[in-house]
Amino acid sequence: MEVMKAFKGRGLKWQAAVNSRDANDERLLELAAKSGCFMLSVGFESISKQTLRRAQVPERSGFVLRVGRKAASLWHHGVGPVHVRL
Repeated sequence: MEVMKAFKGRGLKWQAAVNSRDANDERLLELAAKSGCFMLSVGFESISKQTLRRAQVPERSGFVLRVGRKAASLWHHGVGPVHVRL
């Protein structure tokens, strides 16, 4: 977050990759947008229950719904979730 604070007000445009936890952080998203972030690439494990089981990742209920909410939150802050990695 310190880097985003340093970018704020400098007219820079930037993009980054974040994990799903960071994509859920409203303070981080707001600061990203205010500091010139125009795109975040958000990484998610998988939406396939079979893939999650094979990778021994605990099943997450409502995963797809949360993905949609995170994308909506990014757009709300003016940051386009153009690339979502599953």
